[in-house]
Amino acid sequence: MEARGHSHGRALLVLLPEVIVRRGYSALARRLNDMRVIHAINYRAFEAFQREHAPIGGGHFYLILMPGTLHFVLPCLSLLPAHIRVLLIANGAAKWERQYLARAFPQYPIFKLKTFPSSSLSHGTVLTLLLASNEGPFGVLDHDCYVFDTSVFGDLGFGERDCLVAAFGNTAPQLGIPYPETYFLYFNSKLLKPIMQRYGVDARAYRKLPTAARDPLATIGVRDGVYLKEYQNYFDTLHVLLLLALAEGLTVRFLQSVEADSIAHVGSTSSGVAHTKDLMHSYVQLRFLELLNDLRLRHLYRRRTYPFRESSEVSSRIPRSPEAVARMNGVDELTRRIASRV
Repeated sequence: MEARGHSHGRALLVLLPEVIVRRGYSALARRLNDMRVIHAINYRAFEAFQREHAPIGGGHFYLILMPGTLHFVLPCLSLLPAHIRVLLIANGAAKWERQYLARAFPQYPIFKLKTFPSSSLSHGTVLTLLLASNEGPFGVLDHDCYVFDTSVFGDLGFGERDCLVAAFGNTAPQLGIPYPETYFLYFNSKLLKPIMQRYGVDARAYRKLPTAARDPLATIGVRDGVYLKEYQNYFDTLHVLLLLALAEGLTVRFLQSVEADSIAHVGSTSSGVAHTKDLMHSYVQLRFLELLNDLRLRHLYRRRTYPFRESSEVSSRIPRSPEAVARMNGVDELTRRIASRV
């Protein structure tokens, strides 16, 4: 908060209490949103939405609309080719945000998830809903993922044992297992759903391995305390389901056609309270707001960047370490590329 220019008094007496209340409510809302009645309401409503809008054979993509992300979503959708069927899932987004998006892209249907006020379902809960509701293949595209080479959409076919096709991935240091990131991911529901049913697992994050998953995962070296991401102390979104698939001999195909400049992903643009985010977060937010040059949107998202109004204000405060300079240059180049295409 000091780095953002707030005084000690304002930080301690105004902003810190707000952060505590918002984080406390967020934790409570996550528990309330996980109640069976909320899941049942969403599943029934989503089934009706799917019947009306999802192609019978699959092949469509979902984009999950989080609160406060329109300045990332709008350029993401603008870059997509017209023939790609996209369904939008509003996960806690405000009514005005849904209306704004519906006016900008009326061709994309929007489904509103039922949640407690000012809260969202976990990413894993939404992926579980999508897997349960699709018999055919489907894709997920992050709201801050930008596809510059649209030929990748023509390279999403599955091999006989492919359960996923991914554009981004990493390798688990402890296990040596390649795993996909969910920024741009294509799901083979026919292979993944039986695993969900067989082991009673889904795409949500797990603190501990489910009992039914322990023996099969032990065959590939996975146990409590051994995770795909070494900096985490839990099994992240989709990881348990993915590891079970790999233990059963299924595979992930990573797109070979994706070059360094084909797809770009920003990341960390929708989580947390803005007051406690670092200066780089504010810089990214403002650069994308400046990209759109929409005064109304900048006003409505004012709290996300406060007290800054321009990215140049933030840039002057960021220490010029090699990492920070590279990050700012990367964001600047990305916004320039987007501006040249939309």
